[in-house]
Amino acid sequence: MRSLALSHSSNNDSNVIINLTEDISIYQYDAKKPNAKICEAPAFLILVINSKPNHHDRRMAIRTSWGNGSDYARRTKHPVAWRTVFVVGKSGKEAVDKKVIEEGEEHGDLVFGDFQDNLKSLTDKTVLGMRWAYYFCRPKFYFKGDDDVFINAPRLFELVLQLERYFPTKMWICRAHIEEESRYAIRDRRSKYAISRREYSKNIFPQFCSGYAYVLTSDVLEGMLSKVKSTRIIKVLDDVYVGMLADKMGILPKHDRR
Repeated sequence: MRSLALSHSSNNDSNVIINLTEDISIYQYDAKKPNAKICEAPAFLILVINSKPNHHDRRMAIRTSWGNGSDYARRTKHPVAWRTVFVVGKSGKEAVDKKVIEEGEEHGDLVFGDFQDNLKSLTDKTVLGMRWAYYFCRPKFYFKGDDDVFINAPRLFELVLQLERYFPTKMWICRAHIEEESRYAIRDRRSKYAISRREYSKNIFPQFCSGYAYVLTSDVLEGMLSKVKSTRIIKVLDDVYVGMLADKMGILPKHDRR
């Protein structure tokens, strides 16, 4: 494994990450809970996984398998070559939420959202994960996933190493919805993915990535976040919403069968 181009951060660099001035609380970040530890250096690859509060077993399975990046840190001699965190909201059940807080204290890899964790908070959860990663880890590459997806970790790391070498900027890779027939807005209110014309007036969404797995370069992550305040949230379609942010940037997804 060749060494990474991203150099290690000095203590001063790490302080720059911590002391950013923008208020992350506007992204419904619950700073009072034992949130994931701040990256000790700008991350090479951070994996942000959307997870439900009661999915303790799924998170533990990920921690003890593909989510454990210690081998990549050792082989590349980079302290944050691979970092996995999970984004969770509030269950509304005292016993469940207490257990999640204890889990956060034990593992230091949970990002807590200050919202009820349900279908209508999917976009809030996804945007919070993006913002937390940008704010606290400054990653070179950002991966968004879900806790019911298994990642072929060696293949993913091989991919980002290739991106670093050949496409280090302006890249968004995924299972892309490019054809129009896969991008029609659903108006039937019986569907859980229905969206009103008030929420989105057009009939066809911009091109977007399936939300269970995609990779962004750092400039695309930053650019998407810069468009959040001017883009109306679509509650139940987080993947479409991310596509809308990309559309405002002029970035199209690149379909990759891997």
